[in-house]
Amino acid sequence: MYLIFVKALKHSFFREAIKRKYKTIYSSDGRKIVLKSHNKILFSGWKKEIYGKTGYTRAAGTCFVGTLNDRGNTLVIGVFGCNDRWGYIKRIVSRYGGISL
Repeated sequence: MYLIFVKALKHSFFREAIKRKYKTIYSSDGRKIVLKSHNKILFSGWKKEIYGKTGYTRAAGTCFVGTLNDRGNTLVIGVFGCNDRWGYIKRIVSRYGGISL
């Protein structure tokens, strides 16, 4: 997942898409569809934004792969099989990245 995510970050479309809270699209017949990001960090008011992709499969459980920029450093974080995805992210970034969220 890390390798795929880092490759995707090279594309400006992807970098902009993962920063959006909402996006309105239209079907071919003109129906309006409002999409909402599942990345709760975008809505939570944390001190730093972590942009990324949420996911779920039975095998991997609740997942997230994302990126955080801090003082010129780009950190990539991935969590899998979490029962508290957002809490795990906070603890990992704080403990191993030295960044208060």
